[in-house]
Amino acid sequence: MTSFVAATAVNPDPHYPGGFRAAIPDGWSSPFGLHGGVFAATVARATALAHGVDGLTLRSISARYLDRPTSSELLIDTEVLRTGGISAFVEASARADGQDRRCLRLGALFTRPKPGDGYLDAAPPDVPPVDACRTEPLFPGYDPLPGTTGVPPGQPPLFDQLEIRPALGVLPWQEGWTPDQPARYVRWGRFVERPELADGGIDPLCMLVYADLPAPALWVRLRPGDPFHTMVSLELSFHVLERPTEEWLCCESRARWMGDGYILTETDIWSAGRLCAVSSQMMLIRVMG
Repeated sequence: MTSFVAATAVNPDPHYPGGFRAAIPDGWSSPFGLHGGVFAATVARATALAHGVDGLTLRSISARYLDRPTSSELLIDTEVLRTGGISAFVEASARADGQDRRCLRLGALFTRPKPGDGYLDAAPPDVPPVDACRTEPLFPGYDPLPGTTGVPPGQPPLFDQLEIRPALGVLPWQEGWTPDQPARYVRWGRFVERPELADGGIDPLCMLVYADLPAPALWVRLRPGDPFHTMVSLELSFHVLERPTEEWLCCESRARWMGDGYILTETDIWSAGRLCAVSSQMMLIRVMG
């Protein structure tokens, strides 16, 4: 098994200034190919190497998914737009090796910590602690509702890399489901192999994986007779507020709006009671069946 840090590693391309190469193992794939969070994390790692300024850390990214890469052998081009004493802006684009069309465009902001006051106007979700929750597969106890068409895909390889414990929200194929649930789902998650950096800390880029897993927030609202829905990310905004300090992440996803075949989702990621990352996505709805 390859760790997240190793799977998303990038290497400078000696033939192209600002160019990088990556080779993401197949074990990090989703049902539709390369997982969007893993893809964005890999490209973000290249932007971190590109600016070359010590003491700056990733603060936010904005990713646009333009096409599906034809393989996980990636070519990444970066451009440093600005560097200064307290910030840097880097843009990047990525495609599969041998593919003409760019598949992902990503902008990244890096900042230097500064002394000053702070506050958090938010509270972690009121859910059972991780030790009180059970590890479950992606589709636990799936049994199509009467009249439901389509079935979910098999559990993708990505979920072999993760341990997930649902904490709030009952899926419609589970005992106890009711039709009046809000479009909200909370789960505890960690990586089977700790995503550890060279300094011994947890890689904040690992939170992108859980940021790009908001689908259960929609699934809790499925009704008898509804087809099975999947979601494909078109745009993703991701902001790092603090570095996670514990392996178990508490991930709260909401499906805030759906219409015209699209859905807006938001995810908050907590570590040790601290809000460490927030994300929002505009996603395409796909109906199976």
